[in-house]
Amino acid sequence: SIAALGRLLLSRPVQIVTYSALILAQASNPRAELVVIGGQYNAHQNMFTGLLAEQMLRDFRFQHAFIGCYGMSVAEGKCFDLDMASTNMKLIAMEHAAQRYLLVDDSKLEKKGFYTLADLSSFDKIYTTKPKTRMKLPKNLEIV
Repeated sequence: SIAALGRLLLSRPVQIVTYSALILAQASNPRAELVVIGGQYNAHQNMFTGLLAEQMLRDFRFQHAFIGCYGMSVAEGKCFDLDMASTNMKLIAMEHAAQRYLLVDDSKLEKKGFYTLADLSSFDKIYTTKPKTRMKLPKNLEIV
């Protein structure tokens, strides 16, 4: 999950740009340089979204973008989110990144959300926990 990755990265000497309040809440004594994108607080998603946040995010270029989603359909080759505001933030981050990674736990496999986020082929790697059922997985999927 994004929160677990945040805990790991905050303890390393890296630069992190985030709009996630979950990451900010974990940053009590980070080794990482942390930049928090501001905007309207979306309590349901626990992140900052909206026009101001989108404008700020567009100013950055990333080596890696780690993206979470609400659900992923291997059958359709797509991942989904709950709303357009969080989807827009994720799409901007993906646009400005050299490498894109989707983080999705197995509970989100074959789960659809309200809004299509991206095709699975848009990601360089997809990381998930071991699926509980057998299914044909995309080539770029790695089980961790």
